[in-house]
Amino acid sequence: MDVDSALTPEQRCLRVNETLPADIYTGEQRDAHPDSRVPWRISPEPYWITPEEHAQFEALGHHILAFYEACNLLYSQSRRGVQPEWVAEYLDIGKDDAVRMYGRMNRFKRQLPLVIRPDVIPTDDGLVISELDSVPGGIGFTASLGQRYGKLGYDIVGGADGMVSGFARMIRSVAGASDPVLAVVVSEESAGYRPEMTWLAEALVEAGLDAHVVGPEDVGFSESGLYLEGAETGKKIDCAPCVTEAPPVNISTCGSGISIWSD
Repeated sequence: MDVDSALTPEQRCLRVNETLPADIYTGEQRDAHPDSRVPWRISPEPYWITPEEHAQFEALGHHILAFYEACNLLYSQSRRGVQPEWVAEYLDIGKDDAVRMYGRMNRFKRQLPLVIRPDVIPTDDGLVISELDSVPGGIGFTASLGQRYGKLGYDIVGGADGMVSGFARMIRSVAGASDPVLAVVVSEESAGYRPEMTWLAEALVEAGLDAHVVGPEDVGFSESGLYLEGAETGKKIDCAPCVTEAPPVNISTCGSGISIWSD
């Protein structure tokens, strides 16, 4: 780590603030400075974690993925009568017929979210997970902050561009192509995510990925696949994750389907 020691803590905060993209940080300003680009106080340095916590986070993803797989299997077996029926009945509450139908299709029912985002709270007794989310909200926030603190000389876990490069690797992997066309579809009720997803798409373009942020009305469907601009003559989409506040359903369109990121 080679932190710029010529800058005072105040100057580091100002440097971070000056270079942050203002339009992706939404929310009430609260008691932050009126010139702040974000609705919270800026720290002169990133949040520090211990080597033990780092190791926990490194191992956490595999455990959560196994949990998701077990929950998915439990739901499937509940519907088939292998497990108690009340499990599937409970998980179907609030979903309309179309959501349930797509989630039960053979081509979709074993698919899991592309993003698993745990809300982790540090406590005196260790780390606690309060929620498991599958919406990629926060990836753009974290990535942009990582870039800024990385430029100040701090060692960022995963690298200063780790969130963007990791996201790009994920899309290429699930699409099964080295140069896929990515269309992040943001529904109207989730429009608050659009500025952040737009920033992320621009960062992915800089990383060499053909990425777009669109609304559902900008995507056309034909028997041969999904297309941008609503016509088969448009650009064919290889991966189309959707950001929506609809009830979660296992649908993925990287190569063959649509991945629903549900809030």
